[in-house]
Amino acid sequence: MPNMAIAYHRPNRSLVTLRDEVYKRYDYTPARASEFVTGYMSPTNFTGHNADSNGIVHAIDIFTDDNGNLPEAEGRELAEQLRAIGRATGRFSYLIHDMNPTPGQTTPLIAGAFSNWEWQPYTGESPHSDHIHVSTVDLYWGDPVNFPADVYDSTESWGIAGITNAGGAVRPIETKDWFDMATAKDLDAAVDKGLAKYLGPISTASGDVSVRQMIADGTRAAQTARDNTGPITRGGRPVSLRQEIADTKTGNIALQGQIAGLLAAFKAATTGQNIDLSAVQAAAKAGAEEALKSGVDVNVTVGGTDA
Repeated sequence: MPNMAIAYHRPNRSLVTLRDEVYKRYDYTPARASEFVTGYMSPTNFTGHNADSNGIVHAIDIFTDDNGNLPEAEGRELAEQLRAIGRATGRFSYLIHDMNPTPGQTTPLIAGAFSNWEWQPYTGESPHSDHIHVSTVDLYWGDPVNFPADVYDSTESWGIAGITNAGGAVRPIETKDWFDMATAKDLDAAVDKGLAKYLGPISTASGDVSVRQMIADGTRAAQTARDNTGPITRGGRPVSLRQEIADTKTGNIALQGQIAGLLAAFKAATTGQNIDLSAVQAAAKAGAEEALKSGVDVNVTVGGTDA
């Protein structure tokens, strides 16, 4: 609920720290002084430029036109760095700026927590061509603020002051690039986009699949292979698949030898008799196959009698 009786007291300390670091990095003082309270005192105006119930303002305009203010090219550079800082720290809610480098053309963009800090078109009345708007939180005049005081009044460095003076020697302040500040979600999305751009979908018999899906399918296939080639139990003793195959081959060879020996003995015993040997062979083969299907142990010693 707006409370127009509240008087402006001060800007939040986090934005004051930001302003001072911008002055130091770019070595300038803005030609316009109304950086914090720039809105109208109206009960319908919803902006970070309004004072909260304690009289504290939570937005700043960093002026970027060339009339004594920050040059526009440096303003776009600063806007991109602020966007990265917002994504990494959540220190403020959003920023707006005209990011078009072509004179006479405007492309006002907005980025914030609501868009996962990706730029989106801004359709408000002001194109923000002459300033970067940075808002910690928006509110009606005199409203209590729903943002942690230890964040909006923090004087911790924003990391954008280009130089510091250390005993007379000027040294660069270490700045973080996108990879330093990216979250796990940001990196995951970047990997997905990179794979899609450089590798594209992979054609399979069942249709096109992504690289990520192909890797996942391969992992599942490998696990299935491991599951299906585990030890086999025989007589209460685990036996590997390789050993099982070897033993089966050995058993088959032994069985073939036994059948051949039996066939030779039978042939010798029936020499001169009117017996259809091919019919006996067919019957023996059928009997052996039936025995194998039934699980009969055919790996036995075949005995014989003396003639």
